[in-house]
Amino acid sequence: MRRAPWILLVMACILSIGCGEIWRDVQARSFSELTVELQDWIDLNDPHREEVQSMIENGWIAAHEGRVGFLRAIAFEVAFEDCAEDGMFDDAEIKLLRGKSAGFSGSTIPDDRRARLMERKAAMDAEVRAKRFAPIQRRGRRGGGDLANWKLPDDVQDAIESAGWEVERCRDDEIDGILFVFCNARKGPLHAEVQVDRYPRIEDARAIAEAPRATATVRQDGDTVMTVTVLDGQAAITLRDAIVPKGDTLNKLRAGPVQAALRGGGWDVEGCDPIKDGSLMQVSCAAKQRGRQALVDVVLEMSVAGDAEGEERILREGQATVVQASSSLTASVTDTAPANELVEAILK
Repeated sequence: MRRAPWILLVMACILSIGCGEIWRDVQARSFSELTVELQDWIDLNDPHREEVQSMIENGWIAAHEGRVGFLRAIAFEVAFEDCAEDGMFDDAEIKLLRGKSAGFSGSTIPDDRRARLMERKAAMDAEVRAKRFAPIQRRGRRGGGDLANWKLPDDVQDAIESAGWEVERCRDDEIDGILFVFCNARKGPLHAEVQVDRYPRIEDARAIAEAPRATATVRQDGDTVMTVTVLDGQAAITLRDAIVPKGDTLNKLRAGPVQAALRGGGWDVEGCDPIKDGSLMQVSCAAKQRGRQALVDVVLEMSVAGDAEGEERILREGQATVVQASSSLTASVTDTAPANELVEAILK
């Protein structure tokens, strides 16, 4: 959120002749930058939002007319940056901003003149926003660019394929200025989910990259974050078949045998919660083992007679499922080791 100080420009103006108009424009533009930050940072439901917006408008007018001293403008800008850092204003912060903006009052300006000045300010606000969020020219992966310079979404699919994986599908979307790319790929029994996000601000990308991820490998480069998760399909099949061997009736399964099968496979069970709702019983278990995490989800329809005949055993996108009548069990194993290898190969 912090911007470079004006001090070099100020010194240049002091040493030059006829700098008054330039200096007024510089000060006014700074208040336009505060307007953009207010719009982007502060919650629309913040009860103090309109009052701060009015302070900034009055500051812009005062700057445009040369009525804002250098120190007063700097003091308000620094106070605003500090107060807006958490995305909201409290009573103490509003009191501080009121004091810093006391000399900006625009109440003596006729309404028609204020309206004209606000039109000029709106134009300057638009210039600031356009410049701040102008698209960055990306060199692209083939141009030797790092992740932040990839051209999305094409470079993501190209990188996955170059790593020796078969891309099953890729899609991209843009929400609130954030570009998302999602790709699914496979290599033998391994299934990968690769997500690359590009954020308007580097701070946002950093916050996402630093969030705890137990089962994913994350890399950040500038405004871009890549998250890779790999499911081991063969390990999921082994786990599924250990819990429900062929010929066993799924409806007889309970949480105890699921935990026993996990522990028997060397897994540390973290939780195994059964939920019963009428004739429906659900069991969800989580376990971990040396950089791997297992999830087992069981749905049992107790009102339907259990029968192992006609069962279906499926491996889809790294998840192993067995279905008998209206009951099912799905096992998945997420492994960080192949995820790390895939990330290194993608970024190679």
